[in-house]
Amino acid sequence: MLAFEFHARTRFVVGEGQLARLGQLASELKAQRVLLVSDPGIIAIGHTSCAEQILRQAGIEVSVFDGVRENPTSDDVGLGCQFAHQFQPDCIIGLGGGSSMDCAKGINFVYSNGGRIQDYWGVGKASHPMLPMIAVPTTAGTGSEAQSFALISDAETHIKMACGDKKAAFQIALLDPALTLTQPARVTALTGIDALSHALESLVTRPANAISRMLSREAWRLLSMYLPRVIDEPHDLQIRGNLQWGACLAGLAIENDVGRGPRAGQPTDGSVRDRARSSNCCCLAAYRRRELGDLPRSVYIALLKLRMSAAVTQPIVDHAKSFGEVAPKPSIPFWVVDTTARSPNRSIRLTESGCICSTAVDRTI
Repeated sequence: MLAFEFHARTRFVVGEGQLARLGQLASELKAQRVLLVSDPGIIAIGHTSCAEQILRQAGIEVSVFDGVRENPTSDDVGLGCQFAHQFQPDCIIGLGGGSSMDCAKGINFVYSNGGRIQDYWGVGKASHPMLPMIAVPTTAGTGSEAQSFALISDAETHIKMACGDKKAAFQIALLDPALTLTQPARVTALTGIDALSHALESLVTRPANAISRMLSREAWRLLSMYLPRVIDEPHDLQIRGNLQWGACLAGLAIENDVGRGPRAGQPTDGSVRDRARSSNCCCLAAYRRRELGDLPRSVYIALLKLRMSAAVTQPIVDHAKSFGEVAPKPSIPFWVVDTTARSPNRSIRLTESGCICSTAVDRTI
């Protein structure tokens, strides 16, 4: 067995209605002044004001930083750090998708250690203790709540920087599936595919170990079972909860394998924003071939077992067409099965030329 270490740095609080415990959990971290990092979309929906009210009812002073954009940049972190210096928080909460949680980590890096976020590109570069943090994800996709890395794009070069340190792990991750009910079907599908790619990648990457493989297999089981169902039953909180937990486990699997750097769905060029999530299933084998090496083909064919509705497969087709222009030439075809009634025996394939085509499923694969 490959030697490994396992550190569960984050406490996971999971279940419907758990957001109501946010004030209690923050108080357990001795928080008196909380910087709540969120994005305009989540604020408009009302999740941020709800969290703010719960914190205030617990006697905690709150200030909201709303300058988070999708795929946060060094500029976003810099503005957030200036905001933090004015407010002087003793705890940071990231509420939203992966962008809000990564921006919260980035702000913590710079606020606690000084300098610029670029100074923390790499692993273990935070020399001082960091503020305690709580993650409150409103999506089921990135798994950032389970990871000690912040993915921040350099605003000038557009290079996506992976800034990691064990001090940057969230002390608490609060997973309330009710917060994911506001996601449109397309966002639910794309973030779910993001999580699926994390589960698959963490299983087949060479540095995977016994713990990370165990986590990735359970993540895959939950995601492949509940992602198709959530499209048809979007208001079922049990389905939402299992999907959110599966995405978290996929993130935890990545955190506990020793491979680092850009993950699938996290292109190094931060200026290419939409090519990732929905393209992952079609392009994962090709895109990651350089790191994965000559692994058994059967590992990739496991994706054939995933039964997906048209609401999931159509975004894959739409985005993968454009992705074909920038993806490396694939070494093997990668299949995504469309088992809808309209085309029960057809699939989508990334061809050797990088184009997308629809063809009959090869039952012998």
